[in-house]
Parts: sequence; C-alpha cells; structure tokens
Amino acid sequence: MKTTDRPPFDPAFDAKPGVEPGVEPGVEPEPADEPTVGLDPRMRDRWVSARRNEGRRRLRVVVAILAGVGLVGLASLIAASPLFGAGPIRVRGAIKATPDAVRNAARIDDGQPLLLLDEGSVARRVEQLPYVDRARVSTELPDTVVIAVTERTPVAWMRGSGPTPIAIIDGTGRVLEHVVVPPVLLTEVSGLGVPSAPGQMIARSRAFVAIAAFPAPLRLRAQALTMVVGDARLSLRGSPAEARELRFGRLSDMRVKAGAALAVLDALRARGEQVRIVDVSVPETPVTR
Repeated sequence: MKTTDRPPFDPAFDAKPGVEPGVEPGVEPEPADEPTVGLDPRMRDRWVSARRNEGRRRLRVVVAILAGVGLVGLASLIAASPLFGAGPIRVRGAIKATPDAVRNAARIDDGQPLLLLDEGSVARRVEQLPYVDRARVSTELPDTVVIAVTERTPVAWMRGSGPTPIAIIDGTGRVLEHVVVPPVLLTEVSGLGVPSAPGQMIARSRAFVAIAAFPAPLRLRAQALTMVVGDARLSLRGSPAEARELRFGRLSDMRVKAGAALAVLDALRARGEQVRIVDVSVPETPVTR
C-alpha cells in the first residue's frame, strides 16, 4: 500500500488553475444577495437596515395609493347616492319673479345628487329671469335646495305697441315686463324708440341710469323724461304754482344736477316764486325762466 503526504481531499489543492474552489468549471458563480463575505459586521447591519427601510417605504406608498383610490370611490358612491338627492326647492325673496318661475328656471331634476350640484350654473339660469338681479344657491342636506333671489327695482316705463304696450324698465335699462296700464309714480321715458322684449336691454340706457340716480323726492315728482338731441327734459308732477320742467342738458353728472335742481325748487317754494323752467345743465349756475 502506497502512502502520500497529500491529504485525502483538499478543495484548494485539487482545484485547477484559474478555477475558484467549489465552482464547477464553465459555470459562472451567482452573486450573493447580501455582501456579507468579508464585510465588517457593522457595515453589514447598516446594509440590511437600509434594505428593510426601503421595503417599508415602498409598502407605505402602496398602502397610501390604495387608500386614496378607495376614498375617492367611496366619495363618488356617496355623492351619487339617492340618499342626498334633490327634493324640496325653497325660494326666498321672489315676488315679481314667482317662486314657480324660479324653480322652472333652475332646472333641478327631482333626485339630482346635491353633492354634485353646480350651484353657479343654477344661479346663472335663474338670473336670466327678467326681474331677477342676483340669485344665490345653497343646499341643506340631506335633500333641500335653497334659492335666494334679489329682484330688480323698476324706475320708469316706455310706451310701445300691441296688447301690452307698456314696458316696465329698471335703473340699468333692462325691460322687466310688458303690461296694459302705465304704473303709478314711475317716470315715463320717450324719445328712445320702441322698447324691447322682457329680459332685453334698451339700447340707450343712460336715461334710466339717470332716473335711478335721482334723490327720492325728485323721483316721486318726475312725471316724464323726454330725450331731445343733446338735452334731457323732465316734466314734474305738482301744483301749477311750482316749476313744471327741469332741463339737464346732457346725461352726465346727474346726481349733482339733480341735487342742484332740488335746491332751486326748494328756494322758489320758500320765496313763493313761480317759474316755468329750471335749467341745471350747468349745475353751478342754474337758470330759471
């Protein structure tokens, strides 16, 4: 029996040159998942901790996304639920624009989801009614819609034609309605052509803006405003002993001119003087005739 100094098996001794011990020839070694061989234990712990923290962060992101999607879906289901569908529609402030007209203009379907209601669009539809100046829409859960209306104030009228020849107009020149009989204590305006349909604007609206600017005592006495080229002439209600007509010239600085006219009328009444015309086209130097 032969003997040798060589150990029975030594991977390092039996390996072929250029081949790493424990690796079959022609097979690439797989990289280790963790660089633990030859590393300081403290470095290895840091590397493992970093990998774990990264995994936790990814998990939190996934959970947050899933939770957000779930909340959006739940909110959509609640918003579209019949539980919050439109029911009663309360109308406040509507007199000339009747509550029924406001409801019809709002066009809110029975059972329409309140949480998805476009309140601005509803308000704009209601404001198309001739008498409505502003509309504010709100909701009261679970099923109530509230529409608060601010109406326009009529200040004058114009004579037209047809079965309802009298057009009622507000202080912006908007036609509010057509009626048969002229209203009491509103000012007639002439010289501006034929009035348009309700909800439309008079083309030359400055005359109505001027009437709206009159102080209350003058507006109550204002019977008819006639537009002549370059001159606005206002006939007055009252006793024959008082002035019968005011002349304003152009429709500018009407608050100042109206104030000057009232001051002259008060002074004439105090002195017992009678005139036919008060001209305040230059309000600093009024003229009487």
